[in-house]
Amino acid sequence: MHPGLAEEFEKLALISASPVPVLLGGESGVGKEVVAAALHWHVQVEGLTVDRADVRGRSQRPHGFGVEALQGAFTLWNQQADRAVVITAELLDISVGSPEAPVRGSGVFVGGHGDWNGKADGGTPRVSTLRTGRVVTDGRIPAGTPDLITVQAAVGESVTLKCTTCRR
Repeated sequence: MHPGLAEEFEKLALISASPVPVLLGGESGVGKEVVAAALHWHVQVEGLTVDRADVRGRSQRPHGFGVEALQGAFTLWNQQADRAVVITAELLDISVGSPEAPVRGSGVFVGGHGDWNGKADGGTPRVSTLRTGRVVTDGRIPAGTPDLITVQAAVGESVTLKCTTCRR
């Protein structure tokens, strides 16, 4: 291994032991998936309330079964094409919007990398528990927009979900 690369992996070991969030950026082909696989990804959310959100302008959208979906006001989406990249999570008491101020777009979205047919083909989230509070959305997709949907709460096919109190 190149000495410079060994130093970077030592830094990764320090980062992965900390609770600090990490955002990987860079051009296509620089090895983000290698770095992501080297880190242990865990998301812990409890008692989150998203009062207002408008996600209609987000250009990246989950897709499958011939449609695209707007991301959620809360989104956990493993977009890595590498199946080895797994994000673990415990998501408790997530509330989105209110009757007086519904979010624009989708409410809660959890998903992994998938193909246009809706089949998992890459990185996945493994959620030990997903528990939501009230989720209020109104979509607000302009009339006549083809093949675009919104959801209150969606769990994609690629998600491993262990839950005794929820239905899929």
